Amino acid sequence: MQERLPLTDPADAPPPPLSPFGWRHVVALLAASCNALCYADRANLSIAIVKMSEELSWDDALRGQLLAAFFLGYLWTQLPGGLLANSLGAKEVLLCGVLGWSSLTLATPACAHASVGALYAARVAIGLFEGVTVPAVHALVAAWAPPLERSRMVAFTSSGQFVGTVAAFSFSKRVDAYWPSIFFVFGGAGFVWAALMAALATSRPATHPCLSAAERAAIGAHAAPPPGQLCAQVPWARLLASPPFLCICAAHFSHNWGAYLLLSWIPQYLSHLGLSLKQGGALYALPFVCAALLDNAGAWVADALLLQRLRLSLRATRKAMQAVAMLVPMACLCALAVTSDPYVALALLCAAVSFASLSHSGYSANIIDIAPQLAGSLMGVVNTIGTIPGVLANWLAGYILAQPGGTWGHVFMIAVLVYAAGLAAFLRYAQGREVLQPVQTCKDPVALSVAR
Repeated sequence: MQERLPLTDPADAPPPPLSPFGWRHVVALLAASCNALCYADRANLSIAIVKMSEELSWDDALRGQLLAAFFLGYLWTQLPGGLLANSLGAKEVLLCGVLGWSSLTLATPACAHASVGALYAARVAIGLFEGVTVPAVHALVAAWAPPLERSRMVAFTSSGQFVGTVAAFSFSKRVDAYWPSIFFVFGGAGFVWAALMAALATSRPATHPCLSAAERAAIGAHAAPPPGQLCAQVPWARLLASPPFLCICAAHFSHNWGAYLLLSWIPQYLSHLGLSLKQGGALYALPFVCAALLDNAGAWVADALLLQRLRLSLRATRKAMQAVAMLVPMACLCALAVTSDPYVALALLCAAVSFASLSHSGYSANIIDIAPQLAGSLMGVVNTIGTIPGVLANWLAGYILAQPGGTWGHVFMIAVLVYAAGLAAFLRYAQGREVLQPVQTCKDPVALSVAR
């Protein structure tokens, strides 16, 4: 007979005291570095495509198709990545993903020179390997993050996305001289990261050989259970009928529509306004520098100010952070639709991208709030849905801009409408307590199964 675990709120019982620095921070740094590589290797084509298009005679429509190709692969491995991270371990899943996409990144210049079809296939395959990253990192954070550090650890690991994007944009001048360089540098960096991850991290605190007993006990007080500890079944019927979970999916879809649109098209948009890659390559990275800083500052506000000092509920905190994370970008996109000054546009892009990063203290951290034991699996589902706008937004932007009457204003206003829908859903249905748990069917470690 199936037995369900009792629902509890991790905020109800304070965890044991923790040292200000420990191995959990080393693991968080490795997870953030993994996200940095993931986004650098995702963004490298967006940066190099301007020079590649000049050399290989690509038009806007083909650019949009090539940029969307990554997401066609990325879509399919989100859920398997989360399930495997929960059952086999996040470390193993991340190692496989990074080694796979890094190898293909190194091969990208050869594929581009071979044919458009070869490059398209390589980008789809890179997406397949990168698809495991976000759910596996979420599973790792769920295992290592104490409750009162949760927003900060989610934001810190997620801010690696912006650091990776900044690192990729820092190669703009080199790309202008020799575009394959960006693929060689970041492809090689993936192998260095894999060696460090293999040596320094584990999927869970209980198996880390250097972790102190005090830190292990404090983290274990509220952390997600180790992989394979229970015959855990994901309660799919309850999951897909749960408004708190579905509103997270809606918020993630909306956030990613704007995020993927700007990540992919900022170089071409600023080039359209007269700020070329050679002139403003370093400036292209500025929105993502601002995002990395505000992301972590916002997490401190969520954890230290709203939760601990002002004692807002988790629900109110997540809603407040998400509202700011979407309302400011919506206003900026409306202004971008009418401006023609490249430096005004750059300032608006900085505000839009940086404030959108506060979503990591909103819906993203809320995944662990409502289902800490299923964080990897749920993030797999959420990110599968959140990958769809990567395909649609890039394809639609390329299609609109290729039309005689198509403008950037049309592209940005569509994003505003998508943002508004996602925010409305999250404000209506978000919760701040644990509402979903796996079903325990036995006590022996076995492979993860899926509940009917």
